[in-house]
Amino acid sequence: MGVRFQVYLIARSPARTPQRFRYQCIGAYHHQWCFETMPLRALHRFFTLLRQDENVVVVRDELRLLARTLEDVKPPLYNPAVPCPYTLSLLAISWTTDLEHQTFLSSNSFTAGLMDA
Repeated sequence: MGVRFQVYLIARSPARTPQRFRYQCIGAYHHQWCFETMPLRALHRFFTLLRQDENVVVVRDELRLLARTLEDVKPPLYNPAVPCPYTLSLLAISWTTDLEHQTFLSSNSFTAGLMDA
């Protein structure tokens, strides 16, 4: 039941050949009850979070680590299902919390909507 909605994060990462890129899903989130303008407001909140200087540093670092991982250099605590956990947590926060318009907090936990990348 509900108005189901999935959102996927797609990142452009360098391929093995010079000046070529490939696109990879770095995160996916499922929201059970998303209707009317909630998806657009959630995306707006996500992009606002990405514009914060502190978040930019961490997200770029995760993407650099992902590029190294694609070159077969596995970091010690790498989870292929969630290659960019901080970025995915920003996405989940923006989709489950709305303090501007409806003072909305989702009853779903972070892991309830988490999907493999």
